[in-house]
Amino acid sequence: MSATASRIQEEEIRGCPSVCCSRQVFLLSLAVSLLLPTGCFSPQYYEQSKNFLDQGRYRDALGAVDKALAEGPRSTALLMERAALYEKLERWNDALRDYDEVLQRDHRHRRAFIARGKLLERFKRYEEARFDFEKALALKKDDFDVALLHARVLNRLGKHEEAIEELTRILSVQTGNTEALFERGKAYFAQAKYAAARKDLALVLAERPGDVEVLRMQGIASVRLGEDQAGIRYLTTAVSARPDLPLAYLARGIAFQRTGENEAALKDLEEAERQGVVLGTKGMMARLLAAAGLDRREILYRTAEDLLSIDSTLVTVYRVRAESYEKQGRNTEAIADYERLSELEPRNPEWARRLALLWREEGDSERERKELDRYRRLGGGEESLLWRRWELVRSAGDEEEKLETASDLLERGIRVPEVAAARALLFAGRERWKEAAEDFDRAALPGEEEREVLRVRAMAYDRAGRYPEALREYERALRADVLSREEIHRYADLAEQQGDIDTALRLITRLLSEASYQNALKLRQKRVELLTNLGREEEALAEIDWLLKNGVEKAQYYLRRGWKFSREGRYSAALKDFERAKAEDPRIPATDFPDWFR
Repeated sequence: MSATASRIQEEEIRGCPSVCCSRQVFLLSLAVSLLLPTGCFSPQYYEQSKNFLDQGRYRDALGAVDKALAEGPRSTALLMERAALYEKLERWNDALRDYDEVLQRDHRHRRAFIARGKLLERFKRYEEARFDFEKALALKKDDFDVALLHARVLNRLGKHEEAIEELTRILSVQTGNTEALFERGKAYFAQAKYAAARKDLALVLAERPGDVEVLRMQGIASVRLGEDQAGIRYLTTAVSARPDLPLAYLARGIAFQRTGENEAALKDLEEAERQGVVLGTKGMMARLLAAAGLDRREILYRTAEDLLSIDSTLVTVYRVRAESYEKQGRNTEAIADYERLSELEPRNPEWARRLALLWREEGDSERERKELDRYRRLGGGEESLLWRRWELVRSAGDEEEKLETASDLLERGIRVPEVAAARALLFAGRERWKEAAEDFDRAALPGEEEREVLRVRAMAYDRAGRYPEALREYERALRADVLSREEIHRYADLAEQQGDIDTALRLITRLLSEASYQNALKLRQKRVELLTNLGREEEALAEIDWLLKNGVEKAQYYLRRGWKFSREGRYSAALKDFERAKAEDPRIPATDFPDWFR
């Protein structure tokens, strides 16, 4: 009972007057009570009880009250006084018995309901305490002290919404009621409404800055809201004042891990566990991540096993463990974890990426290619990996795969000049010259690769009818010495068609230097034609002379050489050539010969 246990308060007793702490009132009531002996007692016992109580001699005070009750057994006030003394002496069952007795005699005795409710709450008999407080409130609804007791019991029973409703009613009248704010903060905290809890608890802390329980809840709420630094401050203050707060260590350990203070995190989580708290998934996850950050492999692997025994689908656990295996070069274990991650998150390209890299280290290009295919299919876009996939396809894939892979790289804008050159070659191989030419427009390859592409690029432009570009590329290929004789001949023909006679002549002359006898005859005839077109008659006639001497007997050759001899005054030689020309081609008109021959 409260401090009022030091005296008998004013109380209605069945048929008896009230008995109170005032000696004068007490004597007056004693005089009246003499008429009702069953509820009256000698004043000396009350005086003795009061004196003993003032001296802290609770047993002696109890003896005096017992003597008073022997004289006035119907006095509920004395029963209430004795129950209060029993509580002082921690004789809880005796106190309950007296409160029960009072309430049997008076079903509307508010103080008895309140006192018994408090005692029942003390022994965690919350449902019974709730009953008593509700009875007391029914007798006086606006007693906010009792309403607060009622709300506190509701909290203990887990009826947090009802508690919040009751506490809000109190606070609507008593806005600064610290206890009501504390209890409502606890109710919000229990419901995981951490923002609301923090608001109430902050007001409590302003009044009770050193309250460890408030600091603990405020710190945990801050951590749950992701405000780790604030949470660490509150929790550090709390555990400094009272070290036996395992949940505070747990929450602070989680906050330390999230702020990168891994050593402190492991220490706090170990302390929480030592004090008997079960870390739970969040706590173990924090320990796992802290151990990973510090490369404490033993703790990491043990914690990973514990977590996976609780839930075998925890992606973070597999990821952290796989990364640790990877650092140690334990590729087999890492691959197993990444494959499990691929099962858990089949649409995550990251796991395909990790597996591809590991299979590459293991030298298994087939599995590497498989994972790279999956990586691309899932939307992965890391350039180095897509390029690696292209290298694997180019070395072992069929033409269709090569074309598809090259097209994918070009769409993504990855190393366009090189890939465009490669795809152009693929198109050229299929004689898709227009597409090849378009790819060659943006193609560029370094060194030896570029030399190989030059020839095909020239052919592609040629076949696509893009002759100026073809001429340019033929010339580049010629200088790189990658054109075959047939391709040089084609270059010469194209140059002639485009009116570049000098280039055509240069090319024919080049071919002539390496030609066989039979080919030389044809090339020299072509050379005659080109020299003639250029007006270089002397050189043309020299070629004609060589051809005629080597058995290429053409009427036009004889005719042209005859004119040369005629101009030189060598009429005998000219006559022979004109006659042979006439013999080779009788259709030559007479006007083509000089007058002297006609």
